[in-house]
Amino acid sequence: MPPRWQTSDWLTAAELAELQLAGLPGTRRGMQKLIRREGWQSSGKARRRQGRGGGWEYHLSLLPEAALNDLLARRFAACAREQSIELPPADSPEMARALARAQLVMAAQADLGGGRASSLERFCHLYNNGVLPVSDAIRQLVPSVSPASIRRWRQALAAGDLPRLANTRRRRAGRSPIDRANDGALARHVAALLLARPQLSAAQIRDLAIAEFGETVDVGGHRRPMPTLRSFQRWLERYRRQNAAAIARVADPDGYRSKYRHAGGSRDGWVKAVNDLWEIDASPADVMTTEGRASVYVCIDAHSRRMLVHVSRTPRTQAMLALVNRAIIEWGVPRVIRSDNGSDFTSHQARATFQALGIEHDVCPPFQPQRKGKVERAIRTLMHSFMPLLPGYVGHNVAERKQLEARKAFAQRLGQQPEKLLQVDMSMAELQQAIDRWVQHVYEHRPHKGLGGRTPFQVAAACTAPRRRVETPEALHLLAAPLASGGGLRTVGREGVRVNGHLYITRHVAAGQQVLVRHDPADLGRIWLFDPTTQELLDEAICPEVAGIDPEAAHAAARQARDALVRDAVADARAEARRLARNPRQLMERTLTTAERRHAAVLPFPPRAEEHTTDALQAAAQATGERPAPTPASQVSPEIRQRVEQQILAEWQQQQAGNITPLPPREEEPDDVARFKRALRLERALAAGEALEQEDAAWLRGYQRTAEYRAQQRLMEDFPQLYGLAGNGQ
Repeated sequence: MPPRWQTSDWLTAAELAELQLAGLPGTRRGMQKLIRREGWQSSGKARRRQGRGGGWEYHLSLLPEAALNDLLARRFAACAREQSIELPPADSPEMARALARAQLVMAAQADLGGGRASSLERFCHLYNNGVLPVSDAIRQLVPSVSPASIRRWRQALAAGDLPRLANTRRRRAGRSPIDRANDGALARHVAALLLARPQLSAAQIRDLAIAEFGETVDVGGHRRPMPTLRSFQRWLERYRRQNAAAIARVADPDGYRSKYRHAGGSRDGWVKAVNDLWEIDASPADVMTTEGRASVYVCIDAHSRRMLVHVSRTPRTQAMLALVNRAIIEWGVPRVIRSDNGSDFTSHQARATFQALGIEHDVCPPFQPQRKGKVERAIRTLMHSFMPLLPGYVGHNVAERKQLEARKAFAQRLGQQPEKLLQVDMSMAELQQAIDRWVQHVYEHRPHKGLGGRTPFQVAAACTAPRRRVETPEALHLLAAPLASGGGLRTVGREGVRVNGHLYITRHVAAGQQVLVRHDPADLGRIWLFDPTTQELLDEAICPEVAGIDPEAAHAAARQARDALVRDAVADARAEARRLARNPRQLMERTLTTAERRHAAVLPFPPRAEEHTTDALQAAAQATGERPAPTPASQVSPEIRQRVEQQILAEWQQQQAGNITPLPPREEEPDDVARFKRALRLERALAAGEALEQEDAAWLRGYQRTAEYRAQQRLMEDFPQLYGLAGNGQ
């Protein structure tokens, strides 16, 4: 007769101690201490022992998993020894597989306790987990089993059908009546209906197929009735299993992108140290606070997976910058910050702040959350690991929120306050403190698969790369101050800067200059003025009415400061202007000299010329005759110039002696100097009020329009005494 431990599911403390099972004490006293410590007698799975001696016996389900597996493995080994379960020789692989399955059917008859069905399930579980002592040859031929397989093999073995016991063929794809109907047209139509409307049921798809093809279809050249509803159900089940990605792409694009679509590999191979890359994103919190439902901004370091969270009433740029400032103070300045293209990340204030801090902003393309997958995963961890523990939890998804809404509606019908049902008693400040404690003491010390089993705290501590620090945290808060409306750009007027209907007085920024205005969060009466290009702090501006100071005194002080600013700005320029004013021709001469020097070697290419004449031009040429072109004064030879100077000097001496030679006849005029002297005499006569003869007046008017006359005038300006003048033009 076999011992009780091989057949009974109830054993005493002494019997368990005698078996020396894995994880259990090996003495009766130790076993009794374990039973008292674990409270087995009050578990409902202990009973009084029937028969001589009395005492208590305990069900095997109370045993730890290791001890239970050890006991069941011993039962199986004892049964296998009795039935001599070994793999006999076989002539072919198919026969070897059949004999192995037959041996497993015989082994499954071992009583592992709990009834026949329960014993079979235990057998399959222990076999699949490698607990049962079965030869390697059997495990190689039959890697895994199930209760249904054992029952099917048992039927084949009872019928003596070894070929059926060895059969491993499956229904080949494409052999369904739906696949063969109308040369595959029915299958294509059903697949199209499923992709177009994934929500359609098998019955609806079958009705639509009947409407398309009729009550009968062509299968192998024979008319057959439309396949049954069960055939449609099996075909659709197989198609959904084999084409899950294609169906998800149509029915659930987000699910397809996160579950099936190829990720394309990591683009962050350049991230080698802490603060190389931060990822930031926002999400509604799954918690209701006393101020309403909050939003959370999450910042994660891509290298160490460290995380910081900021709780905000609504998603906005100011909350995001507050999180960035806090992370910079605690971690250092990052090289790159990655976010989506939301307005809170791409606003003018956000871009200006990142530029001022020297941080590159990487904006992900729309509808590509996988580009910032680390922060997406961190938000999910926060929502699923911590939020359900908080009072006021409202659920992760629509199904959970529907359940909570139903509970809320039922509570309202009973007269109970919904806030009490959801236990909403946590403020946003308390939520911030709770999240910070969880991040610091739980999240940062939890091993991450992406970090090779290390924790974010360990990775951050092991990083030896230098970290850029901001020594003045106040400067960070100033750069994160909110911008004035309209992007913050203003032009300083004569009285100051006007923001939201208030006039702010500045003393060190001149009128007409464009500035970037930021509000002081701690003082409504003060704004800060920055250079829009360099982000340099220019000045602070005060609104006297809001700040509570004397407006007249503030305006007077600003007027004096700005006047001094203007004077100092142009002091050096004014001195240079006075120096230039002493020589008014200097600017003209320098400009002309520079232009002549620049273009001295540039000669124009002579264009092709063609003679142009008309009857009027020919008549005018005959009337005027050919006249020699006047010679410019700059081209007169030195000998002629010396002779002219001597002649003019002699005539001047005669004029001083009162002996002026009368004007010679016109035909005796030797050269251009004599002609110019004649013009001077006629001009003096006109100036004295004398009347000229008609011939002399006509000659003078024509001569004054010639280049010779202008050249002689310039020569006279250089040598006035040679023309009989005293140097004053008279």
